[in-house]
Amino acid sequence: MRAANILTGAAVLLWLGLLFIGRDLVGGVVAQKAVGYPNTGQIDFLIVWPASVVIALLLCAWALNSLRRWPALLALLSGGRSLRCFPIFWSTAAASDPSVCCLPS
Repeated sequence: MRAANILTGAAVLLWLGLLFIGRDLVGGVVAQKAVGYPNTGQIDFLIVWPASVVIALLLCAWALNSLRRWPALLALLSGGRSLRCFPIFWSTAAASDPSVCCLPS
């Protein structure tokens, strides 16, 4: 997990940099007192999105580091996620070629 933690740290630093750049950009527009700017779309794109990515990265790193003590639980969770996505792949194959689907209709 050490390499994964290093990559997560690098990604968090990158997104924090984008967050600070976005904060400065929004602050510059506010300082100019332009009417109607920054609008909510710009604030979402420049501040909310990078902040939510940073939070998601940190939460995922924390969760996976705490679950590494129980590899069976981690395997069960990832296997469950794969099974949850399986019907999407099944229906895509069945939609393109009905003979692929072996379930009775």
